[in-house]
Amino acid sequence: MKNAYPHTGKWLREWFPEQTRSIPSIIVWTIIYILDVGLVFWLAAKLGISILDFHHQTQTVVIGVYLVIALALFWLETAIYNRITKAIRDHNTLD
Repeated sequence: MKNAYPHTGKWLREWFPEQTRSIPSIIVWTIIYILDVGLVFWLAAKLGISILDFHHQTQTVVIGVYLVIALALFWLETAIYNRITKAIRDHNTLD
C-alpha cells in the first residue's frame, strides 16, 4: 500500500530535531508530551473546566485545544532543553 503522505513526520523532525534524533530520544520525549497532556487536562479540571459539561461536538474542539496547548508547552520545554544542550556543547568545544 502506497503512503498517501510520503513526508509523514517530516515537520516533527524539522520542529524537534534534537528530540527525534534516536529511538530512545523519541520515546523519552513522547512520554514528556503525554505528561504535558495530562498536566493540561489536570489544570483545566482544577480550574473547573469539565469536558463532560460540553456538548459532544464541543468536547472534540476543547480536547483539540488542550492538545494544542500541550504541544505549545512541549515546544517551550524543547526550546529550553535545546538552549541548555547547545550551551553545554559550546562550552565543551571551548575546552
